[in-house]
Formats: sequence, structure tokens, C-alpha cells
Amino acid sequence: MSVDRNIFPHNELLQCDAAIVPLSCHGLVQNRMARALSSLDSAELPSRVSATLPGFDVYLGLRFYHQDPLPPLQIAHYHGSGLKTRFVDDEFAVNTSSSHLRSVAPKIMESENRKDFTESTEPKRIKRISHFHHSATHLWRWIRASGVLDHNNPRKAGRSNESFPLSPRQILQGKIGNCGFCSGFAGLAAEWPRLIPDAIHWDRGVGAFSIRVYPKGQERYLLLDDFVLAVKGGTQSPSMHGLNNPGADVMVRFLEKAFVKVQGSYASLDGYYKYNSLYRHPARALQLMTGSRLAMELDCSSQGKEDDFERLYAILCSTQGTCVRVAHCRKTWKGLRCNHGYSLFWVGHITYESDQHSLPQTIRLVCLRNPHGKGSFTGKYGRGSPEWTISLKTTFLQTHSEYFQRCPTTGNLTWRHANNEVHATDDDDGIFFMEFSDFLPSFPCITIVGPIDGHGGVQKEEIPDCIYKVSSSNLYPTVAQCLFGKRRRSKAGV
Repeated sequence: MSVDRNIFPHNELLQCDAAIVPLSCHGLVQNRMARALSSLDSAELPSRVSATLPGFDVYLGLRFYHQDPLPPLQIAHYHGSGLKTRFVDDEFAVNTSSSHLRSVAPKIMESENRKDFTESTEPKRIKRISHFHHSATHLWRWIRASGVLDHNNPRKAGRSNESFPLSPRQILQGKIGNCGFCSGFAGLAAEWPRLIPDAIHWDRGVGAFSIRVYPKGQERYLLLDDFVLAVKGGTQSPSMHGLNNPGADVMVRFLEKAFVKVQGSYASLDGYYKYNSLYRHPARALQLMTGSRLAMELDCSSQGKEDDFERLYAILCSTQGTCVRVAHCRKTWKGLRCNHGYSLFWVGHITYESDQHSLPQTIRLVCLRNPHGKGSFTGKYGRGSPEWTISLKTTFLQTHSEYFQRCPTTGNLTWRHANNEVHATDDDDGIFFMEFSDFLPSFPCITIVGPIDGHGGVQKEEIPDCIYKVSSSNLYPTVAQCLFGKRRRSKAGV
């Protein structure tokens, strides 16, 4: 083994006949790499791959690179000598040909999950773990992402994915219980449709993708192979996925897989079973993705005074366009699902001429989205509500056209998606309105993450590794201080 400290001043470089791979001082990572190299067939590898990957930090037991590690792999793959093998991630090995894989598919369940399976006394957790065990052994498999594209579009060619805006409608929850996680990233795509695509770089020839993240506010990169989870016998994802766009589908699967790698397994990202997983929580996941300095949960369950009502409305209005909000439902009512996370797209008011009143009427509304892409609220101002008169729709679009548009098929109002895309094939796309007075009793917990920089996080200071819990007693001053760096006086609007 030779060490080139000019290239890797803080790390070691393992050099062998088959590959050149950086190692950290973390013993577990070294052992994983040694096992991976020993299990590889040298006949399947180039005689020498000169991929000088950048330096990295070890955080959460993983390598977080200081610069994008994909370009060096591309150079080695396309310009190196020998056979052109595709990348396999040693830190998150899912290759089904590996010798250590047995009955349980890798990274769907880990030893910690199996321990919970044998030791847990909670029926709910045992049932959920059994679901993952059955799915891993009988229903799910890993395939290369290029197989998803080739299956949906056989003419698709080229080395890398194209960058295009990501619509919130293209982020759908699957059979993993990570509704808040999915809703958080759908909310991110609603306001910043290019942030996620610009953070993910994929090369299908190399078989690898990198994703830009911000652990503790510092710009870093994770490197993964492009295996994605699919149902056996097909290419559809059983978990988070895109809709009607193979490129978006692959991108969304990559996004989720990066956090599965951070968390350790798909089971550990599931809220039904692993409800205390760190990066299942939308606040932690969005903060890692964006580098935002604020991750906060607002507890609105104790609010009841008019001042608290006005303060909360002012906070949600002031964070419009600067923060991602996820509302956690705690009530089964008129299409709403209890213990389910919804994207909070918009909060505001509309003043319009009512046919039933002589004076103009002002109503406060919120717009939310179910991460399943269906299952809307059917109460007042909800899906199909008679309160949505032609006059109200017309006035609403004139006032808030930067956020909403009318579906040409159904006539319903919907979120203005990336590239002015309009969902015109289904009456229920999971996006709906509620009156603010109905919203509060149903959604007593709200996650706020921000402020968001549309080009990715650029924080230079270290971010506190915590989620602030804020109750209504100190609601407005605390949020204002975190968001704006100073205390503001309470008022109903900003």
C-alpha cells in the first residue's frame, strides 16, 4: 500500500492492482472496504483505475466528500484502460450477486431491525417488521436505474441524466411509512423545483450518482451506486417514486436512497416501525439537504387564545416562499388521515364579492397536499366544495396566479407546477384547500425548515444539530428570532 498525501492530506489511499480507493481512519469503513475488495473478481476489474477521489469527512459512519466525487469516476471509467465495470458502493452494498447476501435482501432490513423483530413486545412494530421481512425476501429487489429508463423508454441513451425542474406532483409516497419525509421534499419542489435536480448528478455508464448535502451546514457530497428498489418482476418502486416521467422517477428514488444510506435501511426510514429515526423526520432530512439554519416544530395543540391564533397565522404567512412547511394531521375527518404528514404549500387570504353578501368577504385559506397524490379533504373549501363559486375561483386566480392555476379539464384550482404543468387526467391529485379555522384543530403540529436558498444551502457557520420544539406560549418571538435574527412584535401579518 502506498500513500499519496499530496492528494489526500487528511486520509489514506489504498492502492492495489484492481483499484485505488480512499480510506478514512474509521475502522468500520476500512473493514467494509477490505471485505468488498477481497470479494471482487479481479478478472472483472480494470488492471488499474486511477480515480483520485477528493478528500472527505466521516460523519454518521459514512464518507462525505469535500467535492463531487463523480467526475473522477467518469474519467477513470471512460478514459481508463481495461474493462468498463460499473460502480458498486462499498458503504451501502446492495448488489445481489455479493456472496454475503442470503435470504433477506440487503439494506431493506438490517441486524438492528431483525433484533427488534425478535425482542419487541409491541404488536404494531412486530407487524410492521414482519412486513419488511416478507417484502425483502419475496416481493422486492434491487435493479440498476438504467433498467428503469430502458423499460419505460428503450430509446433513451446517453451517459448522464438531464436536469429538469421537479414538480411536487412527481414526488409520491409508496409503501414505506415516510409521509412527512415525502411531504417535506414535495414542499421543497413546489417552491424550488430545480434544487433537488441540481443536487443530484448521475452517470448511467459509470453506474453511480452523487448528491450534494450539507451536514452541519458544510457543503459535502455522498457517492452511491445506481441500484434502486423495485418490485420483483418489474421496475416499479414500492417506495417513494415519481409519476409519468421516468427521469423524475429515477431522481426521486435516488433522493430517498441517499437518506436510506444515511439512516441504514429502508425499515429504519419507516415511521410506523422506526418512529424515532433521525432522518425520517422532515426537519432533519430537509436541513441535511438544504443547509438551512432553522429546523423547528410548532406545537399548536395548546393554542386557543385569539392572540395565539393571529401569531400562528402571521408566522405561516411570513415563511411563505422562504421555508418548507409540513403539517402533521392528528384527526381523521372528511378525507384527512390521522398521523399523516401533508405538505403545507400556501397560507393566505382572499377578499371577493360574494353572491350571498352585499359586502366583500375575506376568508383565510391553506393549501395542502397528500403525499399519496390522492385523498383530499372534502369539507368546507375542500375538493368538490360548493363554496368554490365561479366568482371566488376567478378572484382567487387573479390574486394568486403566481402559485395557482385552473385545471382545464376539471376546472378545479391546483398548484402551478414546474414548467406550468397541469394535471388534467384525475379529479383528485391530493392538492386541496381548507379554511384556516378548520386547519388548526386538525393539524396541531407543523414543521418549518428554512430559510431556503434556491441554489442550495450556503451556510458558513455550523448548524445546531437539533430540532427546536416551540409551543404557543412563546411562538412568535422564538420563530421570528430564528428566522430573522431578531425579535419582532406580534402582529397578524408580515
